[in-house]
Amino acid sequence: MFIPHKYRNIIPKEPLYTEEGVYIVPGSREWFTYMYNLHINLSPPLTKAQRREKNKLERIRLDKKEASFHGSSFNRYPTRKHLAFTLTRINERFHEEMMDYTNQYLASDDEKIKSDIYKIMSDFTIRFIKGSKGRVSDVKRACYLPPGATVDTSDDAKELELRPKKRRLSSNTNLYPLIDNTERFKRRRFYPAVMDDSTGAELY
Repeated sequence: MFIPHKYRNIIPKEPLYTEEGVYIVPGSREWFTYMYNLHINLSPPLTKAQRREKNKLERIRLDKKEASFHGSSFNRYPTRKHLAFTLTRINERFHEEMMDYTNQYLASDDEKIKSDIYKIMSDFTIRFIKGSKGRVSDVKRACYLPPGATVDTSDDAKELELRPKKRRLSSNTNLYPLIDNTERFKRRRFYPAVMDDSTGAELY
């Protein structure tokens, strides 16, 4: 059976039936009539510019969804995402370096070698913390704005990123070893908790 080339990419995979429920045999006159009507009602193909615009709008939609999931605004989400990536890489690198030093320290029985390795670890930690603070500060200052952001970047990011205090550190005596025993705002997960323990924590 010969099928015109213009119909080959739009042939429905499911069987076709008329409004009365009669099966339309492929290749029959009714079948070609159906395919003709289907072909002429197809929307024209998108141009390159239209496809780019469509993809751009889709990326903006996904970024807005991700921003909502992370508890931030659309304008602040790229910076927040990049900061999370930077902090993750910092932690991974520190872990890898310290594991090497730790393994060397544990593998040695010489106290002099252990002392030297310990000093190397201490110096590395000081340098690493200083460098990491600089990297984090650079990310915060960069302020990446996503495509589609408005000229007025004022938004409700402060309210979106604010989380209620889950517990007051100063009211817990078992946290005495903490050097900086100050109040902090702790971030909660995206979905609401069954019970907010902020009030309960303040009673003790």
